Amino acid sequence: MKKAIIAALSVGAMVLAGCTKTEVTDIPDSRYIGFDNAFIGNPTKAGLPVDEQFGAKNGISQFFVFGNTASEVVFDEVRVYESNDQWVYDELKQWANGQTYKFAAYSVTDANGLPAENGTAAFDYVNHQLTITDYTSNNTYQRDLLVATSAQTLNPANEPVAFTFKHALSMIKFTFQSSLGDDNPITITNFKVAGINTKANLSVEQDAGTKIEWTGFSEASAFTDSRESMEATTTTPAVSEEFVVIPQSVTGNVTVTFHVEIDGLQGKDLTATIENPAWEYGKRYNYVATITGTDVDVIEFADPIVDDWTDDANSPISEDID
Repeated sequence: MKKAIIAALSVGAMVLAGCTKTEVTDIPDSRYIGFDNAFIGNPTKAGLPVDEQFGAKNGISQFFVFGNTASEVVFDEVRVYESNDQWVYDELKQWANGQTYKFAAYSVTDANGLPAENGTAAFDYVNHQLTITDYTSNNTYQRDLLVATSAQTLNPANEPVAFTFKHALSMIKFTFQSSLGDDNPITITNFKVAGINTKANLSVEQDAGTKIEWTGFSEASAFTDSRESMEATTTTPAVSEEFVVIPQSVTGNVTVTFHVEIDGLQGKDLTATIENPAWEYGKRYNYVATITGTDVDVIEFADPIVDDWTDDANSPISEDID
């Protein structure tokens, strides 16, 4: 027998309502463990491409819950999901009298939670801590990762469990402006960003709020744009895909390489570096560069230097062209 949890909507957030029975039963609603106020803190603006890519446009569609008492594992990565405009989870749980519960949760778009090769989640009741060991965010696994701990331990009141989720990852993208005008579009191919650590361990702890820490960085690897090409003009810059990366401070350089072409000219491979970048969770970073004629061996004309008019009939007219 299953029991549905009715969903409610509030401005800017999807709220999981308290329990309401869908079948007649002799167990009161308050005895079932339900979830309330599950939303993303500081949500991203709806409609951005990244929101559609990582499933955040309409808020949280599912999350995976851990919940224990001191003596019993009650929720072990249990999926809570939306179905027919209702929020449900299978195998309903009941509150036990006199027990103190602690909860944590994460959200990804994968129906079964984290794939084994991309991280292992666990919950520590004593420290009220969610951990994900060997979490991997690389070129082939690009997901938003939302995490939360409950703001309270519950004893004895059977209140709905409230979560405020945070983005545990960072996002980076690259914007290329052109100084060559709209009549000379630049085509960019083979875009790659190298030198970013793609594996680390995550700790999410209930400590006067949700405390997020990343440690144990490894497996420096590259990210590539999945498109064959992108085009930049002076009016319309080229923008790379957004990459979800593990928050980190890189010692050394992150290298950006790509190939540029302009009609009628020989193409050229370009390399740029970002020195010691530092990325924090929940933030987006946009690196902006301008491609100039010098970069692609095109003769440019700089703004002229204007001197006062002189009239010397004995001086020949001459100029130097570099």
